Amino acid sequence: MAELLKAGADPERCLLALRGLLDEGYLVRNAAASASDAPASLFAADAPQQTPHALLIALVEEQFGAQAPRLVQKIEQHPDTPEGRAAAVQACVKFIRLFIDEKQAQAFAQRAPFRLKSSLSPCRRATAGLHHHPLRECFKPSWRQPHMKTLFNPRRSLQALGLAAGLALSCASATAWADTPVLMSPQWASEACTAWNNTPELTNGLKGEFMHDDKGRGYKLVEMYRTDCGKDTAVELKLQLQNDKAMCVSGGAPTLKPNFDVDFLMHANTKQWEEMGKGEYGPMKAMMFGRLEFQGPKMVAMRAMDPFSSFLLLVGKV
Repeated sequence: MAELLKAGADPERCLLALRGLLDEGYLVRNAAASASDAPASLFAADAPQQTPHALLIALVEEQFGAQAPRLVQKIEQHPDTPEGRAAAVQACVKFIRLFIDEKQAQAFAQRAPFRLKSSLSPCRRATAGLHHHPLRECFKPSWRQPHMKTLFNPRRSLQALGLAAGLALSCASATAWADTPVLMSPQWASEACTAWNNTPELTNGLKGEFMHDDKGRGYKLVEMYRTDCGKDTAVELKLQLQNDKAMCVSGGAPTLKPNFDVDFLMHANTKQWEEMGKGEYGPMKAMMFGRLEFQGPKMVAMRAMDPFSSFLLLVGKV
């Protein structure tokens, strides 16, 4: 088991997959197994469980060292509830982005949900092949703490074999998947921001009315999420007019409050996002048939329908 975790490019995600197998009873603990066969954190339920706040604090101390105390203060200022924890993560992301480093902020925004959740999210990106591809899950924290067990349970060996095979592929092949971001995750938004700036239909096509209609703030926001994953998984693109082009200056977890008199929010189910990303239909048809929900200045959007179509195609490119 320890060797399997070492083989993956993302051991933390593989560990979550193993915990899911334990939770479902596909693995049971073998008391005779060596303590070195698997990390102690796999059997965390056998020891006093850490609170979610403690898990967040451990993460900031691990990632930021001497700079952690200010982040710990921000975590402790919020209640230990799902809403409070989400607010604490966002406060930390904003602080890290402003005072430490943008890449560190994105890394923390990605790691925090995985550190907090105890099993793989049931909300996954649509697949035509293997179930539970680790890059297709939603970035939605789950606060359920499972009861842990461990090794194979013979009564469920056939099911376990299928899940274990999927786990082995997800971990041992993680190197091939490691650079592929989860759809609508903070990492995806960051890469979508780069893709935006490399798409002339967007940088040139939206530099007029679209960008100037900003309430004098000097920027516009585009928020989006997968409806089947929930609104709390939304990501944000921040746009600014630079050198007479509509440029994306940041992409990731939301850090600013949108004003939907000038900003935009879009959400659709995973299946519909993928269909639009493949160019199977454009924004007009998507909105007419209720496949894409939209909030923001509709007339501005209607006059920018061609660039809007190019934006939806980014989903299939990132």
